[in-house]
Amino acid sequence: VGGEVYIDNVRFVRSVPPPPVALYTFDEGAEGFQHYNGTSPDATFTTNFGGAIKLAAGAGDDATYYWHCGKEINAGYQLDRLKSLAANGGTISYDVIGAAGTLAGHGFTVAIKVYNTWKFIQVSHTVDAGEIVALDDGNEIARITLDAAQFGPDFIVQSGYGYYLGYNGTKVYHLDNVVFSPNPE
Repeated sequence: VGGEVYIDNVRFVRSVPPPPVALYTFDEGAEGFQHYNGTSPDATFTTNFGGAIKLAAGAGDDATYYWHCGKEINAGYQLDRLKSLAANGGTISYDVIGAAGTLAGHGFTVAIKVYNTWKFIQVSHTVDAGEIVALDDGNEIARITLDAAQFGPDFIVQSGYGYYLGYNGTKVYHLDNVVFSPNPE
């Protein structure tokens, strides 16, 4: 167009990543989560806590391990997010809600079914008392957050494979706000 243009103060600024989007908030249903252990009842939707998955173990005792629910991944957003975690790091997190006094010292586990095998990569987290927030209704809540790097180099996510959420024992827990957060880098 003519004239002179002056350029000054060129900067390279790291963009601020958007906040993580919860894949599953369970506001209206169990969204395809099913029980994995044959002795455990199905994961069921409850309107408690604004919508959550209710999980309860079948026969057994508190020393017995149960895979309470899982979700097979065939395509779509959750598969893309898990693939991003596998490639770039990040976290898998979810909220657990239980009766007051039931979360401290209790272990919760996420497992990823490894591509082209029957192997499961399993990562557990024991809830520390400092992670627990008391709710007004006689329940308590804790956020389980697992670094995707803990799943190791075999964490390769492909269609037809899935992830599973479990815990030891016969207590009733509610799960909500499952988030896959890719590394913002």
